[in-house]
Amino acid sequence: MNEENHDMIINEDGLRLLKSLADSDDIKIKRAVCNAFANLCSDEDSVDEVLSGGGLKMIIGFLDSGDDELIAGALHTLANVASADDIKQDIVANGGLPPIVKLLGHQNIMIQKGAATAIANLVENPENHQPMVDLGVLDPLILLARRCKNPEIQFRVASALNNMASNDSMKQLLKDNDAVNPLKSLARNRDPEIKREAIEALAELGYSYVAKDKRKARGEAAALERERLERERLAYETAERERMEREAKEARAREGFTREGIQRETFQREASSVERERKEREAQEKRAKEQLERERIERERVALVEKEAQERAMREAIEREAREQLAAEKARFERERMDADARNRSEREALEKQAREAREALERAKYERAALERERTLREALEKEAADARESLERAKAEREQLERETREALERDAQLARAGMEQARQDRDALEQRLNEQPREVVVPGGYVDGDEMKMVKVTEILEVDDERDIDEDYDEEDDEVTEDDRREKAKIALVMVDLWEPSDDSSVTESALRKLGALAAKERNRKLIRIAGAVPILVDILKEADPSIGLTPIQSLALSDLALLCRNVRNREEVRRFDGLIHVLRIAYVKDEKDLLEDLKALKELAKNDRNKIMLREGRLIEFLVPRVDRDNPPVQELVLDILTIMNLNEVKSQVVTRDANGIPPIIKLLSHKDIEISRRAARCLGAVAQNNRKIQQIARKSKAVDTVCKMLTHSNEEVRKSSAGAVAALAENDFSNQIAIRKCGAIPSLVKIISQEGNSDDTKEQACAAIRSLAKCNTKVQSDFKEGLGIPTLVKLLSSPHIGVKIHATGAIMELARDHSKNSDVICCAGGVNPLVAALDSENKVVQYLSEGAIWALARKSSKRRALFRDANALEPLRVLKMSDNPQVKKGADWAIEILS
Repeated sequence: MNEENHDMIINEDGLRLLKSLADSDDIKIKRAVCNAFANLCSDEDSVDEVLSGGGLKMIIGFLDSGDDELIAGALHTLANVASADDIKQDIVANGGLPPIVKLLGHQNIMIQKGAATAIANLVENPENHQPMVDLGVLDPLILLARRCKNPEIQFRVASALNNMASNDSMKQLLKDNDAVNPLKSLARNRDPEIKREAIEALAELGYSYVAKDKRKARGEAAALERERLERERLAYETAERERMEREAKEARAREGFTREGIQRETFQREASSVERERKEREAQEKRAKEQLERERIERERVALVEKEAQERAMREAIEREAREQLAAEKARFERERMDADARNRSEREALEKQAREAREALERAKYERAALERERTLREALEKEAADARESLERAKAEREQLERETREALERDAQLARAGMEQARQDRDALEQRLNEQPREVVVPGGYVDGDEMKMVKVTEILEVDDERDIDEDYDEEDDEVTEDDRREKAKIALVMVDLWEPSDDSSVTESALRKLGALAAKERNRKLIRIAGAVPILVDILKEADPSIGLTPIQSLALSDLALLCRNVRNREEVRRFDGLIHVLRIAYVKDEKDLLEDLKALKELAKNDRNKIMLREGRLIEFLVPRVDRDNPPVQELVLDILTIMNLNEVKSQVVTRDANGIPPIIKLLSHKDIEISRRAARCLGAVAQNNRKIQQIARKSKAVDTVCKMLTHSNEEVRKSSAGAVAALAENDFSNQIAIRKCGAIPSLVKIISQEGNSDDTKEQACAAIRSLAKCNTKVQSDFKEGLGIPTLVKLLSSPHIGVKIHATGAIMELARDHSKNSDVICCAGGVNPLVAALDSENKVVQYLSEGAIWALARKSSKRRALFRDANALEPLRVLKMSDNPQVKKGADWAIEILS
């Protein structure tokens, strides 16, 4: 079991000795050899040495032995090595598939567990599906899914059925063998991993999980079963009674025949001995009679004893059958009682959940009604201000006309005076010419001054929206309802713009100008709420209704689309667009050919997809199928937006992940990981993480496509955003996938992740993603856990437990919990690094996730060590744990129970 001795055993030719001992007739020696093989196979470097030279065939041969312990050890060894793709086919080629399938129906729980694990690993290869079906794997698998209560076996069975359901040729076969109902039962399991595998399998088969009340049907089935058992018991008693009567008649008949034979023989002897004396004859007759009497008495006694024995046996059989039936009835009644209690408990929990959701819905409705009332009041005030603004505008127009009229009249008077002066000057000049006609003529050159207004050039600068959003998680929420002086000024501006949109002019330039001004105002976050209250969203949607993407958008439609994309940055505006049926038009415009309009439409889709209900409608509108072909088209601005939208659509959405995979969207995303543009490559890494999150099939595709190597190389990139995106992708690819964990470890990702969390220059968001990746890699993987025994990994994580950033604190605590789980050396290192006090302090956090993970970390550290338990008790951990035991959160409450139980 000590990994340090594995190389020594192999180098000292210990494997040859073990393989020679495997042929021994002593079952204990065989068990020891099988356990040695299992321990050596836990080190992947020793697997090839163990399986070569007939080792694999020898382990498969152990499956045919009659010893349960040996069979269980061999099955677990095969299950461990079957996680590698190349060994799967070696197991099948060496005839390991038939005995494994056969052992699925074994009564021993350890054998069932080993066989189910081996089947779950072998079924990952689609080539093995048909041979397994030919060997009859479906019946025991479905039987285990229906009846087995062991969570590990349930998870392996659900995983195997999920892998088979992904094969199109197996789907109808699974339906015909009634695999849907057991999968629905597993989908109701409390274990999230079992539930996820079952729901994915049902989704592949085209079913959805819907809980139903089957109490009445079960009661009727139970009554029919009791009637059938009663009829069988009466028929058995009748047949037994008839058999006993028939045997008694045959016994009496045999006794009569015997008596007659003896009498005939006596008569013959008497007839043959006529010559004997009469006395001798009388003596013989007397002896014969006495003998007959004794035989008759003996037969009667034997018959009486046999009858009593038969009656006693019958009575004992009836009593035994009655006891068995009574025990069965008691067991059945107990099961029904437990089932009824479980149903009542689940129904009560469901009712409590419905009541809680109803209360929350009522609170939301009240809040929305209050918000709508405030919006109505603001809209009325805004409409009143707009009316006042229109009246002011009319007054200003009238005043301007009055001023123009007065100016025109003043100019006319000045012109008349000028004309009169010119006429007088002409008359004076004529008179002067007459007087001086004999004198030399003087030429008078009149001078004049012309006063002109200076023309001022006003440069109108178009306001362009610049998308400075660096991350799709950033959102633009609305501010509080406090009205400031700036709001009043902005309201007046918005009202003047909305006048031209409420009453559209025949001149399109007026509408274009209004839309440009609206876009400039919408660039300010606070104004987007005021613009929505003013009723701009339905007006913009009405403009886009007339858009025809096949011929292109008009300038007004392009401006309306740009304004709508800006407004959708606010949360409430996204709901407003859906409420006025704007989603269908934005989705329809995505087919436009003009690149500028396409970019604006993609920006709008990106913001709209951040709403959960919008996300569902966009998926049903086949947005993902539209985006996937545009992933690998060489157009960086479009590719960046397409990757962002796919990331939002697939994040925590199993159905969207299935649609993306079926649309063949995974290969182009993986291809863009190596793109020369940094923005595209980091977005591709983030998109791959969102698509592969908690999806075993896509995780396998990523591993087989060599995407793991590329993502791990990105962890050392000089750009911090690239490192953050790749760390998030590593966390998603390694989650609950042992093969991916090993592949990522081989790529040297662990030192890179430790370097990211250790460097002071990295932001808290980058460290959060790196801590999440460490947490996913260390989950149930002893090799990754052992890599952290030395170095800066654990001390840095302990330091991050006190980080003010809540995301860093959550994932650092989760990483500590996974590194300490069932690993004493890591637990000691964590306690020596000062991890006790930060974990105890985290119990007082307001965040429920931090509380739950801190309880889990304390539980993992305190297990199997009285010294570490004493450290937590000295740090006064029991007091906050007792407080958390009264929490209204069921997970926090359960975690507190576990931690208190360990520390006590």
